[in-house]
Amino acid sequence: MRLKTLILVISIVALVIIGAWACYVYFRRSQLREELLRRFSKLRAEYQKKRAQGYDVSEVGRWMEKARDAFKKGDYETVVKSAGKRGV
Repeated sequence: MRLKTLILVISIVALVIIGAWACYVYFRRSQLREELLRRFSKLRAEYQKKRAQGYDVSEVGRWMEKARDAFKKGDYETVVKSAGKRGV
């Protein structure tokens, strides 16, 4: 009887830990997604402003396209690393 109770308690604790971890991962990805959306919005505004002023922004446009594709695939870490390399 004690063994069954111990196994039940350990199983419940394991489920709680796994559930908490899953919630953390989900909310962390949600926060990262929202932060990337804010950064993209700022970048797009700056991109349009500089393009209107006559600057050559073609390289930024290509990078934004690649970053947008990675973002749509849910590869947020790649977007963050790429943005960090470019100072965005």
